[in-house]
Amino acid sequence: MTIVQRKNSKGDKAYLSIAYGREAGERMATGIFIYTHPSNQVEKNHNKEALLLAETKKSEMMLERQATGTGFIPSHKFKANFLDYYQEFIQFNRRVGNRHLANSLTQFKLFLRKDFISPVDVTENLCHRFRKFLLDKFSGKTPSNYFFNFKRVLRIAKFKTAKIIKAKSAKIRKILVIGSASGIPKVNTKIKGITIIMPWKKMNE
Repeated sequence: MTIVQRKNSKGDKAYLSIAYGREAGERMATGIFIYTHPSNQVEKNHNKEALLLAETKKSEMMLERQATGTGFIPSHKFKANFLDYYQEFIQFNRRVGNRHLANSLTQFKLFLRKDFISPVDVTENLCHRFRKFLLDKFSGKTPSNYFFNFKRVLRIAKFKTAKIIKAKSAKIRKILVIGSASGIPKVNTKIKGITIIMPWKKMNE
C-alpha cells in the first residue's frame, strides 16, 4: 500500500491518493494535496502536515483491511460524541412516515441543551432524567414511543473502549421499561443488564 501523487493541470499542486493494488480502481482519493514547489514556510509546513495526514489515512486503511473478518474494530472508527452516533443511526434506519426515531433525538438534544455528550456521560441517572423529561412534556403514547427509540439506540450500539459501565438488572429495568403505573403501556424487554463500552462503533440493524 503506497501513497501516490498526481499533479493538477497547472502543475503547482499534487493530490495524494492511496494505492492498495495494481488493478484499475484500486486507489482511494484522500482529498489531500501538497504544493509541488513550496515558495514559503507556510506552504512547506502545509506539505509536512499533509504528508503526515496521508500517512495516517494509509495506516487506518491498512488496519481496516487487516481487521476484516476478525471482529476487531480500529479505534478511528469510534465516535466520541454520542449525538453523532445517534444522528448516524437515524440516517441508516429512517423509515418513511415514522418520525419517532428522529424526534427522539430532537427531544434528547432539547433535554441536554448542548451539542456534545461523551458516551461515558450517558449514565443510568441521565436516562432516568430523560425519561422523566418526556413524561412531563408529553402525554399518551408519545413518551413511550420516544423513549423506546432512545432505548433502541442504546441496545444496538456497540461500545469499544477500556472503560466499562455495567448496569445491574434491577436498576436498568427501571430505566428501560416505562411502567404501567405512569399510565403508559409497558414496554416488554428481555434485557437483564447493559454493558456499555465506550466509544461507539457505527452499526446498523
